[in-house]
Amino acid sequence: NNTSPDRLFVPLNSDPYRGFESSGKTAEFRGVNSKFNTDTVFVGRTVELRRGYSTDDSLWGEITAVDTGTSIESLVSEWFSELQYKNRTKEEIIQSVKNQLGDYDEFIVFEVELVE
Repeated sequence: NNTSPDRLFVPLNSDPYRGFESSGKTAEFRGVNSKFNTDTVFVGRTVELRRGYSTDDSLWGEITAVDTGTSIESLVSEWFSELQYKNRTKEEIIQSVKNQLGDYDEFIVFEVELVE
């Protein structure tokens, strides 16, 4: 298992994982919390994107850009091309983020450049 103690672990559902793997998705959207915040998510940090918690399906990369904000709509609009996969519309992505992260007051988006 290629885990690194200084890596940011990012568990993903199958669809977003596949988006990173093959569909051009390069950014992830999260609510700001103790794990995902400007102290833990920063340019240059190694990231492990894993499909679920217990699989061996991992993609490794490095954070290349970070953005925070309080408006889901404006962050999705700004980062639409990096967040998009499976030809989802901007409205579909906004609704998905609201469904998953609607309880958060602040959000963080980070771009990941995959490494082999």
